[in-house]
Amino acid sequence: DFIKRVNDNILELSFNRERFIFDLTRGMSAIYTAKLMSKNYNAPFDFMLKKYFNNAFIKEVKLLQDNRILCFSVKVDKAYKSYESKIYFEFTGKNTNVIITDEKDLIIEALRHIDKSYRVVKPNVILEALKPYKMDEKFEEIKNFKDYFTQKFEILHANKIKQIQTLKLAQIDKKIENLKELYLALDKEEVLLDQALNLRKQADILFANLSILKEYEREFELDDFEGKKVKFKLDLSPKESANLFYKNAKKLEQKARNLNLQRENLKEKLD
Repeated sequence: DFIKRVNDNILELSFNRERFIFDLTRGMSAIYTAKLMSKNYNAPFDFMLKKYFNNAFIKEVKLLQDNRILCFSVKVDKAYKSYESKIYFEFTGKNTNVIITDEKDLIIEALRHIDKSYRVVKPNVILEALKPYKMDEKFEEIKNFKDYFTQKFEILHANKIKQIQTLKLAQIDKKIENLKELYLALDKEEVLLDQALNLRKQADILFANLSILKEYEREFELDDFEGKKVKFKLDLSPKESANLFYKNAKKLEQKARNLNLQRENLKEKLD
């Protein structure tokens, strides 16, 4: 194949057995040489690459003025029909793209379809020229093309690794921050156990005094087991309230036990 896609935004071009990588990754586009693992793609864009560029004869290659756009004009002779077409490689910062057109610039397919823009890119639309791009005026003389394209890949690969490392470190820092917030937000076991103990005490006092309490009584004072006055303001009957206090006390005790496990688990993750 003259042109084939080997990764989501990466194409491989072959010229007399010399292979070049056209990397259209947004913000990191470049041309270089490297041996990359190839994926199989069956999207409409990839079918059109095969149709219009297998065994193609390159008529012209040009760099568009005031833009980082490389255009190949090709011709393919089939058994019953010949095709003349173009392929535009747009190495333009955030707006990278690969666009296949006929000889009159009617779009056949594109790597990225763009609808909401001053420049629509989709099939059956005439390709509009990109606005002029500010070019880097510092030109580098290439003395050895093989070394240049190899080094280009090494630099790009190193930058990608650095970006991934920065992203991963930021994700780890965020995760640690979230874990710390969760750790600090956990209730104290002692507070929960004190609440449970207080509920059990109230339940015990109620059960000890059920014989003198009326079912309808809701607000009253009783002596605890040390002779101290304890005020009660209930929503249910004394007996129902006592059972509810026991039930809630058990829940708080269980929560306290679970908190200890959660805290130990968070400590392990933070370590």
